[in-house]
Amino acid sequence: MRVLLFLLFSFVFSPVFSQTEGWATFAKTKFEAKYNEKAGEYFLYPAFPQALKDAVGKEFELEGHYLPIDIEG
Repeated sequence: MRVLLFLLFSFVFSPVFSQTEGWATFAKTKFEAKYNEKAGEYFLYPAFPQALKDAVGKEFELEGHYLPIDIEG
């Protein structure tokens, strides 16, 4: 039963983001310079494409590397 459920979910969620489309979709993200009153300077804010907004809350996998950035140091 568990195997059947696993296969069902694998097939249901696999078309959400195929590997070849995944990075290309992320690459469509644009950045807009907006003034931040609190900081007193401009920051770049992401403007995500609709395909990424539609994928919110869904799991998908991308191949590649993740570089964690530790703000605290």
